[in-house]
Order: sequence, then structure tokens, then C-alpha cells
Amino acid sequence: MAMGEHLFPKIGDKHFLYKEAKQRITSLHVDAIMATGEPFVLHTYASRLGKQYNLPVVLDYRDGWTTNQENKSLSFAEQLILLSHRIGERKNLTNASLVTAASPTYLKNTSTSLMKKERTAVIYNGYDEEIARRLKPSELNSTFTIAYAGRLYDYQRLESFLEGLRIFLTHHANAKIKVVFYGMSFYPEMVKRIKRFHQSLENHLVFTERISYSRLMQSLHSADALLLLSAPGADWLSAKTFDYLPHKKPILLVEGDQGVLEKILEETSLGFVCKNANEVSSYIKELYEAWVNTGKTAIENASSSHAYTRQASTKQLADCLLNIKCV
Repeated sequence: MAMGEHLFPKIGDKHFLYKEAKQRITSLHVDAIMATGEPFVLHTYASRLGKQYNLPVVLDYRDGWTTNQENKSLSFAEQLILLSHRIGERKNLTNASLVTAASPTYLKNTSTSLMKKERTAVIYNGYDEEIARRLKPSELNSTFTIAYAGRLYDYQRLESFLEGLRIFLTHHANAKIKVVFYGMSFYPEMVKRIKRFHQSLENHLVFTERISYSRLMQSLHSADALLLLSAPGADWLSAKTFDYLPHKKPILLVEGDQGVLEKILEETSLGFVCKNANEVSSYIKELYEAWVNTGKTAIENASSSHAYTRQASTKQLADCLLNIKCV
């Protein structure tokens, strides 16, 4: 967590972008300035350029800044730095013509008291509809496969899921089941967190290196169920959520967030919301038995997820930008 580049614009390895933007503004016709964070020093640069050249500024949050979940456990020195960031963020938001975010949580936590509703918009990351269209039909797996994409965070109730899996295996010792954590080998500490939970799960856990987006989408499409991890009240949206939607496979949400994740899963009719390990075990049993009996787990009557495609998000962003008052 760096302080200097937000207070002193000539400090930091992103300052060349600030200088380049100044040159472009003076030589081209520019209607507005847009900055996407992270890194959030770009918000500071955009705010200064907007004020200097009397241009409307659009600030986009693909992640949370001062309200990020990971800011809850900071040292005293880090808290002081965070305070300086909050002051800078508040100034940037006050001067913005439009604030967009990848999740309603970011807007709720940062700009409610500073921005009028008509000056904010949720622009989801979404999934690539073109790649989804090119997915090959999935074949019957010889082992019931639950897939997880991405990294882990401290607040997520991973252990509730693993305990639910352990309970299921206690009653179904011969079950052919595995959980594949795609890309997790890149994070050794996260692998350790998973492995140390219970030795009995060792033969049911698989970890892979990072793979391309198209390969990941095909792997998720071939899985029998997908795993999302959260916590009650977390209301935090992972970009991987959208990559799960086009496959029409059951999504286990452990534990329910009482927020945006539950809302999306309810709208798409794909979610199995688990409040505890026993519910995890029950849902795994239900899905596993369906797989054994029919070889299928796909939810054929799932609602359309087109609203969560990148194409839909792009159109929404374009509409928002066209409504900005340009000088």
C-alpha cells in the first residue's frame, strides 16, 4: 500500500501515463477522461487532468479501493496510509461526472454519500459470449467433478465447503468425486490452506497451474458442478462468477453472501445456496445421485444470462458515456 504517488504525482512508475495523457489532450480533441482502477493512482491523475483542462471525468472501479475486503486487517502504519487514500478518493469522487463499478458493493461503500444516483452505474465484468458460443459439448465424466476458478480470500468460508465434502464422503466412502481448483498451484499458501483441512480429502483434491481463458471456460463447461465461496454479509463479487453462468451447471455458493451473489444466482436459476457444512453435504449428495442416475447435472430451465455478458456490459457503458455532459 503506497502513499507517495497519490500525494506527489511525480512519484511512482505510472507517472509516465500522466505525462502522456497531458500531451494527447493538448494535441487531440478530447471529450472526457476515463480512468480504471486498480491502480487507483490513475483516478488521481484523471481528476487532476479533468480539473486542469475543464473536462468531465469518469472513474471506474474494477476492484474496491479503500473499502476492499483485504483492508480489514492492517497495521497501524497501513491504516495511516489508508486514511490518506480515503482523503484522495473522496476528492476524486466529488469531482467526477460519472462513477462506474464492477459490483454494486463498490458503489454502495464508496460513493453513496458523494454521488447522485444518476451519476453512478454498475458495469459488470461479464463473460465473453463469443467464447461461450464456441464451447464443445461436454462429455460424461468418469468422476463427478466440482470446479473452482481463481484464488482464495481470507473471508471466504472455504472450510465450510471442505467440511461438507468430508461429511458426504463419510457416508459415501466409495463415491467417485473430485474438486479441481483451476489456477490454484500459482498460490502455494492457498494450496496449503486447502490441504491442511483434513487428510481424508487428499485424494479428492486437484490443483492446476494457470490456464488460458478459453481453456478455463471449456474446463468449467465440462465440470458437473461449480463452486463459489463467500460469507454472510460479505456482498463481494468475484469476476469468476460470470464465467460460471453460460455453462448452465449447478453452482454451489458456500456460504450465502446475502447480497449480490445470491441475487445473480437467483436471477439465473443456477444457485444452490449453502448456509453450513451440512447443507453442502446435502446438495453434493443430491447432485451426485443425479449424476449417477442420469449422467447429467445441467440445469436445462436456467434463465438467460445474456445480461451478464461483456457485450451487454459494453453497450451499457457506451450508453452511460453518451449521456455525459461534455464541455
